[in-house]
Amino acid sequence: MHCVDEQKIGVVGGGLAGCACALALADSGRKVVLFEATDRLGGRVASVRPPGLDHPVDNCPHAAFRVYERFLQLMGRIGAQDGFRIQPRTLMCFLDPDNEDIHRVIDSSRFTPPLHLMPSLLKFKPLKVKERTGLRRAVKALRRSDPRDAQLDGQNFLSWLEEHGQNPATIERFWTPFVLAALNVLPGDASAGLAIFLFQRGLFSSRSAFDAITFTSDLSDVLHSRLVAALDKAGVEFHPATPVRNLERVEGGFQLTSREASHLVDKVVLSVEVRHAHRMLGSLAHEPHVAKVRESLSQLKTSSLVGIHARHPSPLLPDGLPYLVIMDEPLIQMVIDRTGEQGHAGEHWFSVPVSFADRWHDASDDELEEAYRRVLSQRLPTTWSEPSHVSVVRMRYATLAPHPGSTALRPSSGALGQDLLLAGAWTDTGWPSTMEGAVRSGLAAAGVVLDEGYDVEEDWPGWPEAPKRGQEGWAEWV
Repeated sequence: MHCVDEQKIGVVGGGLAGCACALALADSGRKVVLFEATDRLGGRVASVRPPGLDHPVDNCPHAAFRVYERFLQLMGRIGAQDGFRIQPRTLMCFLDPDNEDIHRVIDSSRFTPPLHLMPSLLKFKPLKVKERTGLRRAVKALRRSDPRDAQLDGQNFLSWLEEHGQNPATIERFWTPFVLAALNVLPGDASAGLAIFLFQRGLFSSRSAFDAITFTSDLSDVLHSRLVAALDKAGVEFHPATPVRNLERVEGGFQLTSREASHLVDKVVLSVEVRHAHRMLGSLAHEPHVAKVRESLSQLKTSSLVGIHARHPSPLLPDGLPYLVIMDEPLIQMVIDRTGEQGHAGEHWFSVPVSFADRWHDASDDELEEAYRRVLSQRLPTTWSEPSHVSVVRMRYATLAPHPGSTALRPSSGALGQDLLLAGAWTDTGWPSTMEGAVRSGLAAAGVVLDEGYDVEEDWPGWPEAPKRGQEGWAEWV
């Protein structure tokens, strides 16, 4: 075992978790070697080039929010501020289920959180007056609840909503769109604890928490080159296209074996997908604490996503809206205007993120494209134009499925000790499986390595702060 300053930390996996961990450790003076199985960084936050297109599109539309403070710190650290646009205030747009009316939910400066959205919600016409006023009962209960309560983790969110006076229409038209978008499951399949956290922290915690953030270019264009440059400048030894095949404990540390070579390191941060972590830890399954973690990992499930990307000759969303929730539609749940990111002269790009896409595993690309055309031509007849191109991109293992009881199964970063760390949005960050959760997990793992008592609720020392409203250097999304 080398002295602390000479220790080499091996980070396996170059997604957001691994990159955040590697940069944090390198910035703290540690020697870091990063292995990534593919030729690009960013993990599942990436772009692909479907057949028939001359430019990439996102594997699935990704959005962030101002409450994603550690993710935004990482973006500031790699100099990616110009890769994002941020809403100057919270604006959520819903398409009426019966006509083309748009219903806006906007934060009010007259009320302090968690009541800052109530003036808009009390005018939310897709719900009856009694249903709108009934929202306050659930919001009050949210404030009193502890998301980490094991009993809430074991309960599904649908039953919790019903216990607090929410009827089917309110659940379907208000609560479900948020749960689908953030947790990637339906309320009946979601841990009540994690869903309560989502609304506590995201929607009702502060006036600016739910200001939406979009990318200004495709995901890989924004992330990969900037991550590579930042890692290189920080002194991280980066091995792209180098999948680690085997992890073995040896005297004084670990041996990481790839197809080309073996690497000796003092400590390992395993920041790969949960199914790969389970496999790689198999070589250490004779160790009781590793076997226990592997048993938990084997019980965690994933949920898939589908991205539908379409090129239109004219704008699709009315009034220049950035995105629109399509109420009462199980498949075409939301439309996002991506023209500023993907558009070229004379064309307009729109994307549909299909959450909890497991329900459409057996649907063909043609069937999904047909649903896109049918639903949006019927729901937006005034602005509809036939798309000249439609691409369907599938992510089977997109996110951790936050089923009831899943929080108890998610290991902490330090569950295996201070020499073998875990990172990834599937670890016990307290957050859903999001970009923010991934970055937090990487910083948590780095904190364990450094053994300095780091709390992920605090800024990572030395990195730029997450942007506040009106802060220069970050473009507005209007």
